[in-house]
Amino acid sequence: MRAYEEFVRVEKEKGFVEAVYTSTDIEALYWTYANWARKVELGGAFGLIAAALRGDDKKLNALMSRCIELDRDYLAGGPLRALAGYHAKHPFSKDYEKARELLEEAMANHGEYLENLLFYVQYYLMPKELWSEAKAVLEKILASPIEPYPLMNSYCQVKAAQLLSEVQSKL
Repeated sequence: MRAYEEFVRVEKEKGFVEAVYTSTDIEALYWTYANWARKVELGGAFGLIAAALRGDDKKLNALMSRCIELDRDYLAGGPLRALAGYHAKHPFSKDYEKARELLEEAMANHGEYLENLLFYVQYYLMPKELWSEAKAVLEKILASPIEPYPLMNSYCQVKAAQLLSEVQSKL
């Protein structure tokens, strides 16, 4: 992000969050978020809490909110998935209903991209303990063709198979 002069100027004057809204480079915004969020996630529960206390959550929210403004369908609903994960995992203000809304939009527009369904299970159905529904969606993932996204969809099928045994133990 700091490769752009306008971003650097606005960040110095008004802060990171305001600077994010000057960017139109969805790739830079999306992948900055993705890498930052992955680093936070690797810290587990402590990492999530520490990130929120540092104010990273506001910066991450701004990055993905800007992506949604620019192109909510980027990477088959990637900004919708990412912001849903943000709302489902925030340590102080989880919002599962917002996560559900975002993921339902991603699934409606990009149902063939199985990560949208997998996120729905992981970030909405399982936290809400909707085990029967989670089982049905996981079975749908496993029965779906891997085209047109063979790499990611096959990965999602492996994850779905792993989650299915966990979900079945809750029924």
